[in-house]
Amino acid sequence: MISTEDRTLTTRLREAGDLLGIRLLDHLILGDDRLYSFADQGWPL
Repeated sequence: MISTEDRTLTTRLREAGDLLGIRLLDHLILGDDRLYSFADQGWPL
C-alpha cells in the first residue's frame, strides 16, 4: 500500500518536472516482492 508521503512525493516530482520541462513517466514503489506503479494505477503524470 502506498503512503500519503508517496503520493505527496509523486505530486512534487511532477510539479518539479513541469518547471524544468521534464515529463514524469512513472513513480515506482518497490518492496516485499511487490511493485506499485503510479502510471499503471491511472495517476495523472
